[in-house]
Amino acid sequence: MPYKVQKALRLSRTILDRADALIDELAGDERIAAMGSMSQTAVLRLAIIKGLKILEKELDDHDAKD
Repeated sequence: MPYKVQKALRLSRTILDRADALIDELAGDERIAAMGSMSQTAVLRLAIIKGLKILEKELDDHDAKD
């Protein structure tokens, strides 16, 4: 990424609690821990990146069927 843009998102307490619940588990994964300290923000960034990949694949799969 050449630069970062700050974006404010309104997230429910449930989503934030789910992210918090993943912090320790992800911090124990050496592949992810190598990227730096694990925090709620890091978990949410990872979730966005992984979620985008899933959405892109679903759209590619849908386009391939047409």
